[in-house]
Amino acid sequence: MLAKELQYILVLLVVAFFAGFSSTIAANSVNSDDADNLFAERDSLAVGTSLAVGTSLAMGASLAMGNTRVILSDETNSKPRPFTATDTRIRLATGQGYYPFVSASLPQGGWSQALVTQTFQQMGYEVDIHILPWSRGKMWTDEHRFLGTFPYVSTPKREQEYYFSVPINYIPVRFYVSKVSNITDIQQLSGKRLCLPYGYSDEFSTEGIVDRLNLKINRVVDGAGCIGHVQRGWSDAGLTNSYVSLNEVTNRRLIGDKLLVLPTEVEQVSVHFIISKSYPNAREWMDNFNRAFQQLSKDGTKAKIDHIFTQIIDSR
Repeated sequence: MLAKELQYILVLLVVAFFAGFSSTIAANSVNSDDADNLFAERDSLAVGTSLAVGTSLAMGASLAMGNTRVILSDETNSKPRPFTATDTRIRLATGQGYYPFVSASLPQGGWSQALVTQTFQQMGYEVDIHILPWSRGKMWTDEHRFLGTFPYVSTPKREQEYYFSVPINYIPVRFYVSKVSNITDIQQLSGKRLCLPYGYSDEFSTEGIVDRLNLKINRVVDGAGCIGHVQRGWSDAGLTNSYVSLNEVTNRRLIGDKLLVLPTEVEQVSVHFIISKSYPNAREWMDNFNRAFQQLSKDGTKAKIDHIFTQIIDSR
């Protein structure tokens, strides 16, 4: 994915399963911004509608999410007007199919969405969350049509343009290989070819496993392309968000049973809520967000949310 490096790579890892397995390299990480979700699972979502969020969180627990509204947008929607946070309702942007962080198949819209929403409620705000294509949500955040967007992986370039929150979640990253390659251990990848989507940051490779294993980089358009590359033997490995099972592949042209995810976790990459530095009082907004998030950690609310989503993920 895209998210982001193994820190940066991981980010796109989130998109990595990007088109089903498209959840394989993305979200927001090191990415080109739509590649930001390379490990996304590709949820199917109705467009042009809105819904209230706030009932049970499943697995026997529940979390009140107040009057949060989720607005699903399509290509025909007009641009929202520039947003000025003068009242008690905040407008945020996110994308689709970045399992388990943003996912229509999970309660409250996903793990990161639940945490971000709860944080703003801790600050005393209600939340409108607009579900948009990743690149558009980021662009409209730059244009101050939203207070901020999430979840994104930190990169040096992004840090010049945005304030990043404390880590909201972490992406566990692993290699996947073709089963016919007989590769079962990371060390067997030494000197091999690693497939990464265009836009996936090279900065991860300067100090990380790419250098350690002397991996050669092959570039393709997106995470789904990497899956095809590995299946056909044109690359030896790709990167994936290990929260996403090969059984969750939804792109029919990709055959998950031909792939193997290696058991060793390569790294964990953090994802964040971000605000454009050009937004009025952006630093103050981010400082307040971080304080509220840390309060959720202190009072046990974050642990409760984390436990709920961990249970759901482990049960699948």
